Amino acid sequence: MPKKPRSQRRKKGTCLSADVDGDRENGDVDVLSEDHTVADSVSVQSFVDDFETGDEVDFDSASDEASASRAAISAAARQTNLGDALSLASTIPTEKRSAKREQHLRKLFKAITQYATGEQGRESVYAKLDDIVIPACFAGLRGGIASPAEQYAACRVLEATSIIIGGDMDDYCEAIDDQLRKTIKATGRASMVRGAALRALCMAHFICGTDMSATNSVLDLCEAVCAAKYRGEEVNPTLRAIALDSWALLSTTVADAYIAGDELGGVDDSGRGIIILPILQECLNHTSVELRSAGGECVALIHEARLNLGINDDEGENATERRYRRGKFWDMLQILSSLEADPPRNFNGTSHDF
Repeated sequence: MPKKPRSQRRKKGTCLSADVDGDRENGDVDVLSEDHTVADSVSVQSFVDDFETGDEVDFDSASDEASASRAAISAAARQTNLGDALSLASTIPTEKRSAKREQHLRKLFKAITQYATGEQGRESVYAKLDDIVIPACFAGLRGGIASPAEQYAACRVLEATSIIIGGDMDDYCEAIDDQLRKTIKATGRASMVRGAALRALCMAHFICGTDMSATNSVLDLCEAVCAAKYRGEEVNPTLRAIALDSWALLSTTVADAYIAGDELGGVDDSGRGIIILPILQECLNHTSVELRSAGGECVALIHEARLNLGINDDEGENATERRYRRGKFWDMLQILSSLEADPPRNFNGTSHDF
């Protein structure tokens, strides 16, 4: 049997597929830069250029008829481009080249975010959800086969799809939940890929989901990932910041008492926000500006929930207020005050800009 060309051979030390539970993958890790984006080649100008048909069309007329004609042509062009992108995406599960799959996913992301406008665009995406969009993204998330850039693009497509199809779509959340969780839990995958998967999962439950038990399960996952260690390994600061941002987003969908009160939440009858205060305190002292910023926003959200519950008096008339005065939240305010008075400094001696 003839050997494969050298360019098609699998590198030594890489795996062909992920573990059953998504725990470990021996592929390239953290090869994506922290500013990697699936839309790096998309610009406002490219959006306009995509509507050019090559024919000279006179849009200079100010008449209503000309305006209506221009709008109709633009709508038809958007629908055509969306259909073309969906058609290309249908070939992703059978495409053998990772670069080609990534290219098709990028085009699909651009089509969903720029061409799927109005009810017609939404219906076009929704109609192809189970047959094209989800299978294409799952094909792009195959560990050991898909490149990190391809996996990242697949997650971004799922995130954008959540925004387009809108609310009351629990079926969509259930369809993508398990695969995205496996990606997030796979500590061998690139941090940017795991972060993109976590954002996609949270966006789906934030916009499309109505099941609060599922939302709480995602909050549990965010709280686990934002810790310094997850599944026995150090967590990248960027991934921790994404987890905190996702936690803050989903926290806006639950009652204030569940975040900062006594009646709902953890095993010690504290709200979710009170339980993660030790983690937030550590984040505020971290060298990563992104992580400190995400931690500070979570502290502000928890404090706002406390104010909404009426826990803002100095006498400490209830149990929650007394815990606040002698507990971690009071320590958090002291840290924030000290940071404001004496900002931490970079290694070159300059202050961080908060």
